[in-house]
Amino acid sequence: MTIGSIVSDNRVIHSGTCGSAYIGERFARVWNGADRVEGEAVIDHPYLTTIASSYNPEITWRDVSAPINLYTGSVQSCFGVGPFASLSWSDNDDLKLYNKAAKKIRGSDFNLGNFVGESHQTISLIANTATRIAKGLHYLRNGNFYKAAKEFGGPRIKHGHVLSQVVRKKGILLNATDYSDLILEYQYGWKPLLEDVHGSAHTLANRLNMPFKTRYKVSRALRVQEITTGEGGVKFNSATSRRVSLIVVLKTQPTLSTTLHLNDPLSVAWEVMPWSFIADWFLPIGDYLGGLDFFRSFDIDYIVRSDKEVKNTAFHSQGPNYIINGAESYYERNVQFSRFILSSPSDYRNLPTPSFKSMKEALTPTHLLNAFALLTSSTDGIRKSLKF
Repeated sequence: MTIGSIVSDNRVIHSGTCGSAYIGERFARVWNGADRVEGEAVIDHPYLTTIASSYNPEITWRDVSAPINLYTGSVQSCFGVGPFASLSWSDNDDLKLYNKAAKKIRGSDFNLGNFVGESHQTISLIANTATRIAKGLHYLRNGNFYKAAKEFGGPRIKHGHVLSQVVRKKGILLNATDYSDLILEYQYGWKPLLEDVHGSAHTLANRLNMPFKTRYKVSRALRVQEITTGEGGVKFNSATSRRVSLIVVLKTQPTLSTTLHLNDPLSVAWEVMPWSFIADWFLPIGDYLGGLDFFRSFDIDYIVRSDKEVKNTAFHSQGPNYIINGAESYYERNVQFSRFILSSPSDYRNLPTPSFKSMKEALTPTHLLNAFALLTSSTDGIRKSLKF
């Protein structure tokens, strides 16, 4: 076991009109990790480290409303400490990371079980679309532009010439219901179908052409940036980022049934359940079932988890009535890194449970558009070809 620390403190005490303060640069590092015997192969090992560095410069400033007074000190003694931006990593992020690892091992996220379970809806979607296109082409060939426009997504009107409707509606051919049906047909019909076709091709290519690997690495990163106000309106720019990485080491190659999700009945049952996708907007049950399958189906030797969080804050701008010199070089930086070995990956207790998303996460622009489409669509008319 190796344990150590380094401190380099070049700060000096400075007394100014803002009070006494430390001026200068400081660096500190603490670490704790496993030793490696000389000549031994490099292996994954647990490791922890924390690094804190800062530079608090000497500054001079004055208030333009009282230009006679000149103030001296440091950024911190005169305007306070720049805060770090807060970043939240939830259990839902861990679930996404495990699902990302499973996708990389399989070569894609194609799920043959879901595809088979929803095959009757896929067939209905293709048949209805093909029929609509055929009818539209037939009407076009016979010069019936009104009926052709209806088949291709035109307005649902009972009388009148289609051109007169275009003029009367100022060129708008589709009403809210038409738009909603098209959105839903694309979002929950054609888009998943095309993704399945693309994913199945990748899965097949990965299975036939790629040599078996024992190590797979994936990562997920989050970042948040904030502008905060200190004393006298002075602003600090803070940013926090966090990256979590997994190295998954397998004992044996996954079977074909595992690669195609054929031994994952829980995920299939959830996906074919009506309205399950709306529940996933708020509580990622699908991600949880995918993570459960990751631990249950793959023959995992061990998992290496690395977690790195970096926090920075810097001087952003002067107050509305201040003229400040020397503050631009101010910064505070904090780095935390940890790495540990998950040696019993088959233990399902390692899998976190899903948590409810915030309203900002749940009601994304795409989800809001889909929700509007669901509320205004002729749902009964497309129920047979979409998963509702």
